[in-house]
Amino acid sequence: MRRRDGPPSGAHTVRPCFSSWTPHSWARLRTIRSPRPELDHSAGGSSAGAAAAVAGGLLTIGSGGDGGGSIRIPAAFCGLPGLKATYGRYPNGPVVGSLTAVLGCLSRSVRDIARWLDVCNGHHVTDPYSLPRVTGWERGLAADIGALAGKRVAIAPDLGNAVVHSALEARVREHAAALAADA
Repeated sequence: MRRRDGPPSGAHTVRPCFSSWTPHSWARLRTIRSPRPELDHSAGGSSAGAAAAVAGGLLTIGSGGDGGGSIRIPAAFCGLPGLKATYGRYPNGPVVGSLTAVLGCLSRSVRDIARWLDVCNGHHVTDPYSLPRVTGWERGLAADIGALAGKRVAIAPDLGNAVVHSALEARVREHAAALAADA
């Protein structure tokens, strides 16, 4: 598929009506599943198709809109980083739609998300709510990583009072130990 004014699009995926975040199945379509074999569940919300396509290696990066978790939930369900940017960071237009949904993306790496920010953010004349351009997101990653050395982090699988399945708590602690060993 090719737009008249731009490059070919990588793929188009479906989303549920009204951007519902729990699309387990539709009458005419199959359930969108997380492509990760250890995760036996839905790929999440209205950006589930994009998340599954990125996690499955079909795309490098996928775009989405997030008003209530539509990027963050599919990213988490597919084991990806996802970014719900500040409102106006990416311009809408030429018609400004929702004032609650925020544009963003999911990818397999934080570096790809930073590059997306560098390329796509900035003011646009058709969107009065768009913010001025800010550059250096990708370049700033190296400086930020160095600044984290020696910092302490609290691990709270139950966030203080939530009921957490023992297997989930064990996985959180396992991965926290692996991250600490790698620091």
